[in-house]
Amino acid sequence: MSSTLLAGRYQLENCLAIGGMGEVWRGWDQTLARPVAVKLMRDCYSQDPRSAARLRAEARCAGRLTHRGVVRVYDYGEDRRPFLVMELVEGLSLAQVLPGGPLEPHRALDLVAQVCWALDAAHSAGIVHGDIKPGNLLIGRDGDVKLTDFGVACPADDPAGCVEVVVGTAAYVAPERMTGQPATVAADLYSVGIVLFECLTATRPFSGTTVEVALAHQLQELPALPAAIPAGIAALLGALTAKDPGHRPRSAAAAGVQAAFLRDQLCGNDGQPVSEPRVSDPRGAPDPALMDLCLTRA
Repeated sequence: MSSTLLAGRYQLENCLAIGGMGEVWRGWDQTLARPVAVKLMRDCYSQDPRSAARLRAEARCAGRLTHRGVVRVYDYGEDRRPFLVMELVEGLSLAQVLPGGPLEPHRALDLVAQVCWALDAAHSAGIVHGDIKPGNLLIGRDGDVKLTDFGVACPADDPAGCVEVVVGTAAYVAPERMTGQPATVAADLYSVGIVLFECLTATRPFSGTTVEVALAHQLQELPALPAAIPAGIAALLGALTAKDPGHRPRSAAAAGVQAAFLRDQLCGNDGQPVSEPRVSDPRGAPDPALMDLCLTRA
């Protein structure tokens, strides 16, 4: 496969990852002389019209976004197999990083802030991601986080169009989705909360079969965080993972503000210079109720 030239332009070099329906390859764009990532439909799905439609939909969704925190889509084509050409991120996914142990709290908060700003751009463009998880968060060598894989994304103004629950990522799916409700902005934020929990503990909150995990998300509280985690971070986590979607932050932008605020407060408490937020957005304004929670100290 490494000798394959797609559309007379994209040279596949080596396989980076294999997922449920697709393979991601490092490639070279011979026309523009630049490295790219190529998401190629696996051969066993290449003749399935639904799978091809899903990849086209992913290309259209992600192609509408130009935010620095979203992997850019360059091209889509069908040359023996459907394929999607994207920006190549030199680095690791969060899923590859977490086996090394928990992130330091300020790093976890910085990651969450960046993810929230990327999600806010998607939500503002009318797109719900629907599959936030460590494997879909790419960390570049410069520390920038980029959101990828809009394969199950749906219109934010018509969430009924996105009712699929991805079995392989049930560990991050909001409890209301497990009862058949569609993906929403609030559901994306719940998934961000579960990612934050995993960043702080290097473990998922619940384990077991898909059904057991689904029931746990609906009926159980998250396990307690380590005692050393500041109360403000625990409050943010609690808001993001509220069982009632209406009790979660009002937007990804608001959640991003809180995460950046806590990150900078934490750096200040450690005696380090308090930096300006790495990411900012004029629409992002603190949620007063959530700010009160984040200012709480044990």
